[in-house]
Amino acid sequence: MIKKYLTGVIIFQLLCFLIPTTEVRSEQWSPKIKIKNGSTGKISGADHLKLISLAGGMTTIKEIPNPSGEFQMDAVEVPEGSPILIQVIYKNANYNKMVPPAPEFRNQPVEIVIYETTSDPKVLDIKSIVQITREERGIRFLKLYLIYNNSEPPRTYSPPEPIEFYIQDDAVSIEARLNQPGSGMGIPLNPQKGKVGYQIGRPILPGQSDLMISYFLENTNEEIGIIDHLLFEDKIENLILINPPDMEFLLEGGGSFEKIKEVGPDGMLGYKIKYPASRKISFRLKGGEPIRERITETPTGRKIVNGNIFQTSISSLVGYGAVLALLFSLSFLFVYRKPSKA
Repeated sequence: MIKKYLTGVIIFQLLCFLIPTTEVRSEQWSPKIKIKNGSTGKISGADHLKLISLAGGMTTIKEIPNPSGEFQMDAVEVPEGSPILIQVIYKNANYNKMVPPAPEFRNQPVEIVIYETTSDPKVLDIKSIVQITREERGIRFLKLYLIYNNSEPPRTYSPPEPIEFYIQDDAVSIEARLNQPGSGMGIPLNPQKGKVGYQIGRPILPGQSDLMISYFLENTNEEIGIIDHLLFEDKIENLILINPPDMEFLLEGGGSFEKIKEVGPDGMLGYKIKYPASRKISFRLKGGEPIRERITETPTGRKIVNGNIFQTSISSLVGYGAVLALLFSLSFLFVYRKPSKA
């Protein structure tokens, strides 16, 4: 199941990568739509519907207010050979379904499942991992979250206040992407400063969602102070991977940690961190030979730094799939393996 899911994500991203962005011809399409409420099991209505072209970006082609039940849209012009995103909005949540350009997909009815909402945080189960890499110009953070919405009957988690995640104040190059069930694609986010951290700005759909956050701390000192704060995470433990492995991890103040040897790629060291009641820790990173920036360039001229997963490239997509697979395996690590004390 995991392998099939990751394969689907990679195929879609590669498809987008191969779409030409120069001359675009159009074709006629009359999509057949079916809107179903996954909380009630019945045919339903929604607040809004959009057709969005994914050719060279995200361009809205058609909008329909108050769509309901099963219907066929009037013919619209869509870019030839372009995947189309059908987005249905219901109670401030977006439900996306990507339709490939192949006739066998275009000619089939497209079922989009929407849900009622809940604000109960107990429906979420969150597994997380943080990768910290020392580069020549500073420290790069990559935070990955597997978010399970286990509500029954299934409901979209939509709290009164926006969900927030922590990013250090002096961070730059902040990027985030959310992949939700059924969409077949990662959604780029535009994180905005919230009360304590940065806001996701999206509800969490039933099933498994993947949230990826990347940021950079520009600091070339041998010893660097770091702060981390658990905000929406439901557990007080986290796993941190350190790269290069000769970089020292020095915990300050509250909390505790256990060292796990060579749990990541390239011999990275892992630290299982237990946060104090304040859910906030401070630590220092000392030494370590910087990982040299591996800059590659795609056929479209995009530069990729260390396989940054937020760029559209073959190398970054393989890295994305590998890290997600690693996160799945590490989520069970502490059940089967007893870590050594630091």
